[in-house]
Amino acid sequence: MEVSAARKSDWLSVAQLAVSSMGVLSLLLAAFGLLTFAVVKGITETSLPENMHSIMATSLACLLFAGLLIPSVVYSLRRLLDKPSSGMMVMNIRVASLAMIAFPLAVAVGSYLSTQSLAWLFLPPVQLAAVALPLWGIVAFASHRLPAGSKQRQWGLLAFSLLISPVFILMVELVMITLAIALVAVWVGQQPDLTMRFQVLFQALSTAEPDLERVMTLVKPLLNEPILAFTGLALVCVLVPLVEEALKSMALWMVAKRPLTPAQGFIGGMICGAGFALLESLGNLAAPVGENWLVLILGRFGTGILHIGTTGLMGWALAQAWQKSGSWVKLGGVYLAAVVIHGVWNFFGLLMGFGPLLGGTPLTLPGMLQPMANIAPIVLIGLAALLLAVMTWTNFHLRSAAHADDIKLQLD
Repeated sequence: MEVSAARKSDWLSVAQLAVSSMGVLSLLLAAFGLLTFAVVKGITETSLPENMHSIMATSLACLLFAGLLIPSVVYSLRRLLDKPSSGMMVMNIRVASLAMIAFPLAVAVGSYLSTQSLAWLFLPPVQLAAVALPLWGIVAFASHRLPAGSKQRQWGLLAFSLLISPVFILMVELVMITLAIALVAVWVGQQPDLTMRFQVLFQALSTAEPDLERVMTLVKPLLNEPILAFTGLALVCVLVPLVEEALKSMALWMVAKRPLTPAQGFIGGMICGAGFALLESLGNLAAPVGENWLVLILGRFGTGILHIGTTGLMGWALAQAWQKSGSWVKLGGVYLAAVVIHGVWNFFGLLMGFGPLLGGTPLTLPGMLQPMANIAPIVLIGLAALLLAVMTWTNFHLRSAAHADDIKLQLD
């Protein structure tokens, strides 16, 4: 049995080393390629490329991801060389506190730079800090004084969540969304008036420089169609949460048969959620957003709390289910709660984004959505506060349980 477990561990280390190494190499090549392209375009043309901000932001994100993968390479290689690192992963609460203090400064600087002419050069690194620092801080605070597990495992979970989980999630979501759109397209094809309106909308979008005002004018009436409104809300508020909450913690399944305490599952889940949130946020911020940068970065901060909180709870529930057969019901309840919270978050986030659009349109079915859009910021702040409170309670509960186990061992 011991030999079998060791071999399995070795194979996991081989896979971790291979995936992490290829990830580092690919990301460095991507960053170098993007920067080379930008330099060449800047030299050969009289003006900088229009997408210079996207190039800089993406290249720096690639460098950050490559740096985050290096510890996974080092620890898995040490394990294969029979020189595993001793001790458990420790979240430095003091450094994390400094990170959280630096977060408002990064937001203030980024808000100023986002409207400047040289935003393409100076904003991307500040943007990187404004996204990454709070994610690190949240995980560190919620993990304080909890046994996190081995360093190799935790860095491996982060590597998996940056390289594998998002791709798999995206593929599943694309398949399901394509099927949903195909069904709606069949229904639209049976409605001559709707078919004509969609044709006019596609013609307006297919021009070299679409007239945004005309496009919005064509889109607004479509929001009055119950089937279209219901399908859009179902995709964003039901389908996406179902898929993401089931798969964001999939990295933990790689160590399902290894000893995994509820505390380690909780921390591992938060790391998976942070990795997913980091990739998602930097992807959304790759395009220049100008004056809306501040609103978007604060929104991504809230979304980071969402992903870390729900995935951390899923990791905790998974670890309990693997330890105790009766905990599968609890896992189902936690999954349902995570989906509901995620769905409500997406719903009010969508209303907040479409608030101005809804305001000037007399809507039939979504007529009650405008008052909801007005309170959307309050609801989102409340959900973020709730998740932070739940993570704090979970940390306290797991620390109390670990202390009780230590006392029991001493008495035995």
